[in-house]
Amino acid sequence: MDRLEPAGRRTLHSLPLPARAVLAHLTIGPGGVFAVHTVHAGGAPVVIGAPAGAEPAGDLIRVGSRTEPHPRLARRAAVRAARVLGRAAGEPVEVRPVLAVVAGRIRMVRRPADLPVLDMTDGTPPAVLDRGTPVLKPDRVEYLHALARDRRNWREE
Repeated sequence: MDRLEPAGRRTLHSLPLPARAVLAHLTIGPGGVFAVHTVHAGGAPVVIGAPAGAEPAGDLIRVGSRTEPHPRLARRAAVRAARVLGRAAGEPVEVRPVLAVVAGRIRMVRRPADLPVLDMTDGTPPAVLDRGTPVLKPDRVEYLHALARDRRNWREE
C-alpha cells in the first residue's frame, strides 16, 4: 500500500476501531477515501462469492478450507471510517470498502457489486483506487489525511 504514495495517495495503517477492531489500511487520494481490509491467504486459494442461494453475493469468501466474513468486515470498516472522518470534518465523508488479497490465488465465483477486490500478490498498483475522474483535490486529500492521522479522532466512535 505504501507504494501508492507517489500517485498522490496517502495511506495510514492499523487504525484502532472500537471493540478492539483495527482498520488495516485507509488510503486517501484523488479517487476518494478507501477502507482497505486485507486478507493474508498464505498461498491458499481464495474463492470470492457465495454459491447461489446461500448468502448475498460476495458476503463470504473461502480461504483454503475456511469460510470467512471478510467482505462484511470490509464494509463495516468503511462505515466506521466514514463516521469517524465525517465527525472530525464536520461534514459527510464517503469511504468506500475494498478487499485486498495478499499471497492468494483468487477465483471469482460472483464479483460483489459494491466491493472491489484487489489482488495484491503481483504488486501491480490497484486501478480501482483511481475511479477515473478525480473526486478529491490535493488540498482535500491532505486535509482528510491530517484528520485521519490524528489518533484522537479514532478513539470514540
